[in-house]
Amino acid sequence: AGLVPTVITQQQYIQRDQAQYQYLYLLLNAVTAIVALVGLLGLFNTLSSSVVERRREIGILRSLGATGWRVGFVFWVESITLATLAWLISVILGIPGAYGFVSLLTAVFVPLTFSFQPMAFVLVLVFVLILATLASFGPALSASRIRIANTLRYE
Repeated sequence: AGLVPTVITQQQYIQRDQAQYQYLYLLLNAVTAIVALVGLLGLFNTLSSSVVERRREIGILRSLGATGWRVGFVFWVESITLATLAWLISVILGIPGAYGFVSLLTAVFVPLTFSFQPMAFVLVLVFVLILATLASFGPALSASRIRIANTLRYE
């Protein structure tokens, strides 16, 4: 009758299903990268406006003997503090959010189990701190190069 019998193993079923979810993984990773980029730009903007708004304070610090590195360090610490606070809030809100997302996928598509790796939190924290350092580099550099005479005449 022209029929060709085929045999599909359990491993082939698993590979086929995993291939279907590769697009979902790619999409979720792309969204993560976009969110990280927006966060980086937001932190850079916040620090840049902080440098502009605190020109007089920077001038006073410099006139009291603070070096450019010390002034830049102040803005780097501010960046690290903001990034760590954002990471902490995201961990607190992210776990229930991820559980809800997995529950939604389970209800709509396929049964999934909720799990996470605690080491991933540490890796994300390191990644956030690296991004915060990169975002603070420009504003800290501009703050460290501000001349004392210009800031004291400002306004």
